[in-house]
Amino acid sequence: MLRIKNWHRLVLALPVCVWPLLSQVDTGVLSGTVTDISGAVIPGAQVEVLNTGTNYRLSRETNPSGLYVSPPLPPGPYRITVSTDGFRTAAKEVSLNLSERIAVDFELEVGSVAESIEVEAIAAILQTETATLSTQRSEQEVKELPNISRNFVDLMRYSSGVVLAQPHNSGLPLSQIRGSTVSSVNGGSVTDNNFVVDGLQNNSNHQGQGVMVFPEIEALEQYRVETSAPDARYGRTGGTLNMGYKSGTNELHGSAFWFTRSDALDARNYFNTGEKTPLSRNMFGGTIGGPLGRKSGSTFFFLSYEGSRTNQDTTNIASVPTALMRTGDFSEVTGRSRIFDPLTSRRNEAGKLIRDPFANNAVPESRFSPQGLAVLRFFPEPTGSGVAANFTTDASNTQGADQGTVKIDRDFPRGSRGFFRLTQGRADFVNGFANILGPIATPFVQVQAPATQIVVSYTQVITPRMINQVRAGFTRENLRAISLNDDRNTAEDFGIPNVNVDEYTTGLSAITAAGYPRIGDNFWNPAILPMNNIQFSDNLEMNVGNHSFRFGFDAVRRHTNGFQTSRPRGAFGFVLRFTNNPAAAKNTGFGLAELLMGKPGNIQLVYMQGTRGMRRTDYAGYFQDDWKVTPRLTLNLGMRYDLLADYPQTEVGDRLIQFDVASGMPAAIGQGNYPWRSGIADDLNNWAPRMGLAYRIGVSIHSGEYFGAWEAGPREGQRQGKARIGEGAARRCRVASLAAFRLQPEKVGE
Repeated sequence: MLRIKNWHRLVLALPVCVWPLLSQVDTGVLSGTVTDISGAVIPGAQVEVLNTGTNYRLSRETNPSGLYVSPPLPPGPYRITVSTDGFRTAAKEVSLNLSERIAVDFELEVGSVAESIEVEAIAAILQTETATLSTQRSEQEVKELPNISRNFVDLMRYSSGVVLAQPHNSGLPLSQIRGSTVSSVNGGSVTDNNFVVDGLQNNSNHQGQGVMVFPEIEALEQYRVETSAPDARYGRTGGTLNMGYKSGTNELHGSAFWFTRSDALDARNYFNTGEKTPLSRNMFGGTIGGPLGRKSGSTFFFLSYEGSRTNQDTTNIASVPTALMRTGDFSEVTGRSRIFDPLTSRRNEAGKLIRDPFANNAVPESRFSPQGLAVLRFFPEPTGSGVAANFTTDASNTQGADQGTVKIDRDFPRGSRGFFRLTQGRADFVNGFANILGPIATPFVQVQAPATQIVVSYTQVITPRMINQVRAGFTRENLRAISLNDDRNTAEDFGIPNVNVDEYTTGLSAITAAGYPRIGDNFWNPAILPMNNIQFSDNLEMNVGNHSFRFGFDAVRRHTNGFQTSRPRGAFGFVLRFTNNPAAAKNTGFGLAELLMGKPGNIQLVYMQGTRGMRRTDYAGYFQDDWKVTPRLTLNLGMRYDLLADYPQTEVGDRLIQFDVASGMPAAIGQGNYPWRSGIADDLNNWAPRMGLAYRIGVSIHSGEYFGAWEAGPREGQRQGKARIGEGAARRCRVASLAAFRLQPEKVGE
């Protein structure tokens, strides 16, 4: 719920809007000039626009300049019919695409209105009334463009100026577990792209890189990528990927698909000397849409379902301790890793630190650390010979996802219309690719990403020249990642205290010995990140003379309740610091020997008790004027204002702290030098002017533009240099002791 003291920010945003108005993000506009064969404009001509798919019909009249402009229309096939006394009736058919504004001009011939007409079908039309640079893809192209993962964002990369910014599928942030969404548009930041579905913002709150709902590819009507000079309805400085779900028509239509891939058709992995690693990938689903009730009715439905099942193993090769090493005998690596006794450290006559080597390159049993020995023996046994690359395993990755959508459209009298859409899905992953020692020594991670999106929209035709639209939406993603360690307190079993302190820290600390893979639980989990976005917009469009005015207001309330830290169980690194020869370090020291003695070179611990509740409200208002100066020249003029109240975010319990540069110490927020709940003053100067022109010379379009945009900056989890949770005051500090390889408790100002 919005706090009372936040209403003043809402009041500041409202005057910018003057009138709430239509944001044409999921629609398009038809316009044109009606003239006679001499080029003289014809005012008062009757213009009828008919959607041939749904029988949606509306009428317009040309103004004194012979211009007509339709209200925002859903994408689809349209027939435009123009008639007036003394001239033959003319008709043209055209396909209107998402977020498109196209001109369909008419030149009427002298004759009778009653004379039979021939409908002229028009091929793809250049956008002659906007300076925005964009790429539009039809339903057919969406289906046919290569897209092995059926990730809708991959379609974005078929546009000029768009490049994949993270080329590998491994090491992705948790918010992108369902697929990479990171693209750079014209060299811009990957966190400032704008993902819009049916007019609803779809960006994730976590890290600013992912999206909350992945639309089903088969359900997309079309999409448009705007890469340069967007009009004032769009914020952010990156590209905008605008998508629209299909709607039902007056004919029953459906589709079904199934894509499969199997290891039976694959070659053997070069490193796999046994059986081929399993691979089974199936993607399936379908759509159906049509009228609700009689064929000539005004209510339509559309249903969509998409599912996937993947089971894929990958052959991994790693190094693990040999049988001798597990007893403290490192003689197998004497030639390249001579180990020295840290207790013999002293300085020679030259002042250099020196040590004596262990006899036979073996650590005496009396020097074993019980914790280090337990960890060393926790490594899996070698599957091959030698001291390196002696362990081979097949890491498994499984995925199961299901998602469905129901959409209801209704046409109301006088051209008004509305729709309701519910999309709900779940995605479950078990990721073992990064845990190359198997599910016991390096537990696999299970990720769950259920998501729901609801949008309700109503467009009212107030007068033939004034349209109002109201839209509300709710999006939720409950992102979770847990370690599949059977809730075992492994660190406690091994004698490492103060690691397994609660339900979030079961398992084993992440332990790395130089030259060997990590053993223990993965970093950054558990993660519990439920996110809610509540969005509302009220918009208006009016046509006055040769001007198409648009005003808009939008508010998004962002909730992120989360628990996630990078090292909740601690991390130990054994880095050749205690068993090398400081005087001549080359070919000396061995990580496993330091592990066996319990001598970590570095220790990290990042932990926080409880859940943080981050909040922010984004307000935006804009004005846009598309001025058709002449039949060939159109000016696009606009202004946008963004207010990110409580940027970057507030915390529901006011547990944020700010770093005070002057004192070099943390400082409380909401008081003193930082009286704001977010720790940062609101920026009230985020104005973004937009100017562009389009001039038609024959069939060519010449355009120019200028636009400003305000960058929203870091998202949740990216607040470097900003306000952060006060971790020390909210928990019992767990400090590590280097000498004994133990985590010892120490109280600090509870």
